[in-house]
Amino acid sequence: MDENNCEQQTVINEEKHENWSWLKTLLLILAVFLGAFCAFYTVADWHFKRVLNPAYQMRKFDRELINQQKMFDKMQKNDFKIREKINMEQNGNQFVRTEKLDDAYRITIDLKQFDNNPENVKVRTEGKMLLIDAVSEKKSKNRQQIAKYSQAFAFGDDIKENEITKVHEGTNYIITVPID
Repeated sequence: MDENNCEQQTVINEEKHENWSWLKTLLLILAVFLGAFCAFYTVADWHFKRVLNPAYQMRKFDRELINQQKMFDKMQKNDFKIREKINMEQNGNQFVRTEKLDDAYRITIDLKQFDNNPENVKVRTEGKMLLIDAVSEKKSKNRQQIAKYSQAFAFGDDIKENEITKVHEGTNYIITVPID
């Protein structure tokens, strides 16, 4: 009988041991889950405290503002260069006008840009090309302003080079290039 009793106790101890092993595993999984949750919560809390910190937000905003200002300055410089080029072309077109008449080409230069002096405008021919160079210099107390204009007009073989006329009328300097 003692032997039966011993076997029974051994079986009961083994059943308790199997239940304990299952409970251990469940508790270990729960501990790992809680540890991971606490670690995630801590890191998320640090992150949100940093992101929502007004000083951090102001530094981030200042950096972005500086980057945008640099981009704006760069765009403005490029825009200024383009506008300057366009203005130079438009200004050249405003004081130099060309027309084609039935018997001649007429080039009219407004001398207001060049001190109203026809001597500031030099006209010369090289073959079938008419070259115009004009210079104006204005001096004041602290600065000096120089305006230069240079353009070449290419004509076909049908012009009369020897009969080119230059006339000063009021504020206009008129160059007439006759056509054959």
